[in-house]
Amino acid sequence: MLKILNRNKEIYFPTMNGTIQIDIQQMIMPETSQLIITHLNSDILQELLQIDNKKLTVFVSYELYYLLQKLQHVQLLRPINSFDQFKIMPTDFPQQFGELTLTAFNNDDSLTGSIALLIKNGEETTGYCAAFAIAGFHLKRIHRWQKAFRQAEITQFTTNRFMLQSESTGACNGEVRMMNNWESCLIRTPEFFGLRLCPWNPERIYRFLSLAATHQRKVFLTPIYYDLIKQFTPFGKIDVACQTKAIIKEAEQSNSIWQVIDEPTLKSINKTRFDSAYSYNCYGLAAIIQYLDKDQVEKLRQQLGNPKIAII
Repeated sequence: MLKILNRNKEIYFPTMNGTIQIDIQQMIMPETSQLIITHLNSDILQELLQIDNKKLTVFVSYELYYLLQKLQHVQLLRPINSFDQFKIMPTDFPQQFGELTLTAFNNDDSLTGSIALLIKNGEETTGYCAAFAIAGFHLKRIHRWQKAFRQAEITQFTTNRFMLQSESTGACNGEVRMMNNWESCLIRTPEFFGLRLCPWNPERIYRFLSLAATHQRKVFLTPIYYDLIKQFTPFGKIDVACQTKAIIKEAEQSNSIWQVIDEPTLKSINKTRFDSAYSYNCYGLAAIIQYLDKDQVEKLRQQLGNPKIAII
């Protein structure tokens, strides 16, 4: 049966084959033998970097596994010592964990590799998704797992408290709005300027580059980011260059865009902290979702087949 600790609200299931934990709210429990990560945030990443339990198995989606692997390869993420303990959680196929049956579905919470989980334990069937965007890219993915949850007649749907906050933090909510803001930035800043990008979602960076190319703006990426994006997709017709001292003048003269990391490469650069909600701590849940009001909560409940809504 699903258990949630009142102390730190960890989701865990004691089974005949050991304790299954889903995500990390505060800590990896000492008794956890199998850990399932459905999304990436700063707290989860910090715990993953410090794993010292050699008997622990960590399950992640293929997309998240690939992202972590490439981030380590280009040295945007320090090596995870326990990476050999990671396994890929397949999507759309039920997986048996003792008497527990878990089915993962590709989700879109605007974080690469996120999944939603359908959890069956005897006669009890529940659904879990930390957060998701209610507008933006990959809505078909969201509708797909919602339909699966509804057809499974889940009795409870568990989500993160950020999903139901009544007031926005003022961050850029949703992928569509983020891209609209980026396009506005390209239009209102015709001169050479710099921006900060987050490495945790290479697909989003590629969309930034594509939109910049549409507006005939060339983007100069740091060598590490340049190598990272090439790992995921070829640049093709997008006008992107790798930053070197020799092309600073070219960038200035062409009114291009220069990626800024810690300190500005040029003292006179006009900096724009675009996508700053997704800084290096990769904590994006509070910024990527659109907060649900009462009507939206009721709509979500109907989409899922009227289960109880639980918040952690």
